[in-house]
Amino acid sequence: MRRNMIAAVQQLPLQSAPSKPSRWPTLPLVVVLSLVVALSPLPFASNAEVPRYVIWSIAGCAAGYASLLAAGGLFSSTLLRKIALPGLFYGGSVAWMLLQAGQWGGGISHPLWRETAEAISIPVAGSISVNPSLTIEGALDMLAYGIFGLVAVLVGSRQADMKIVLYAGLAAAVCNGLFGIGNWLDGNRTLFGYATAYPGVVTGTFTNRNNFASYCGLWAIVACALAAHLALNQLGAGRRARIDLADWRFWILVATAIILLSATALTLSRGGLLASLLGLAFFALALVRRGTRMRPRASILLPVTGLVMLIASISIAPLSDRLQKQGLQDYEREAVIEILAEGIANRPLVGTGFGAFEESFRLVRDDRLGISDKLFDKAHNLYLEFLFGLGLPGALSIFAAMLAICCQLWPGMRKRSWANSVWPALGLAAILLASIHSLVDFSFQIPAIAICLATIVGFALAQATSRRLKA
Repeated sequence: MRRNMIAAVQQLPLQSAPSKPSRWPTLPLVVVLSLVVALSPLPFASNAEVPRYVIWSIAGCAAGYASLLAAGGLFSSTLLRKIALPGLFYGGSVAWMLLQAGQWGGGISHPLWRETAEAISIPVAGSISVNPSLTIEGALDMLAYGIFGLVAVLVGSRQADMKIVLYAGLAAAVCNGLFGIGNWLDGNRTLFGYATAYPGVVTGTFTNRNNFASYCGLWAIVACALAAHLALNQLGAGRRARIDLADWRFWILVATAIILLSATALTLSRGGLLASLLGLAFFALALVRRGTRMRPRASILLPVTGLVMLIASISIAPLSDRLQKQGLQDYEREAVIEILAEGIANRPLVGTGFGAFEESFRLVRDDRLGISDKLFDKAHNLYLEFLFGLGLPGALSIFAAMLAICCQLWPGMRKRSWANSVWPALGLAAILLASIHSLVDFSFQIPAIAICLATIVGFALAQATSRRLKA
């Protein structure tokens, strides 16, 4: 009987082990994302017409190709469900931007159009936005950022592909930081043949020091995340495992973080440096709380503490000089906030048009800003600018999308292994940096920085869900 059973089992057809999913279908997306993340900071952070058109075109092609792969069942249905809620909120806000640019009659359109019609005695079909063309451009920008974030989610479940993009962006960032420091040593008087607005400080290839501070701070946290993942993988090799301090990869990443944080400090951006350090501190504390052994905890804190001390020693003198000259209070920005609060109250539901802040603000500014002819093209507060331009429903929809992402990153950070919890922690640290600096500046409205943030958060979300591509 036993012999018969053994013979019957031996005659059963052997099932081959499931093959690993091929990386070739998603490789074009990885290459495109790497190039966009690495090259978008070049001349003026893509904050010009031609680079924006290129970004829109690339985003459209990437969206079409990713849709074909999704239709072919390449991506996990669980992963697609995870991004449905943030995508719904974000997509709804972009749709509202496009509606703002449409022609509307009655009281929903901006009063400017009615006044124009009365002045020229010709009926004018008004829109919610004071400048529909700028609103459409702003909507296309936001759509492109969302597409790059979505592509990052779809390809980021494979860590090898994710790291290709992160290393490409990090290499570009450190080159940008070194270029900025070199130009600073030469006085930073010109940039690509143009006179700079901030001589004597580091701005890299950016025109605004606050924007460059956010960019360098963001990638400094990425460098720390890659170094932490390398170290934690070594610690997870066994009970007696230790971090290999002779591993040159670890020290290159630490040196990269030092260069980027040094560049951040030398921008003399108060908000940029503070947001970067807070984001880095959150990342370090998240990993420490995630660990279970004291010795690895101490080893993780050592490089982070060293980085903070180095940056403090570099930045304390120039920042102290700036604080003594300017202080912390900015009366002009306080006046702008007061005027914006009143403008939001006047059109709380529909707003004045996304992307048309300069023209919209010109209509509501008053003598609280004096008789200066200074133009305000940004509010220096992303939250108020979104509320002013989009109205409460549209702005809150974007904020809800970010909150929905955070609600998935947090449990992902707690449930994944210690080494792999690095990626959700990176996403949360990046969002924290952006959230803090957006209170006082507009860095994350710059295309290059917005694309980098969307890509990093997309990768973090993919790793938090821990779902791989289908075979």
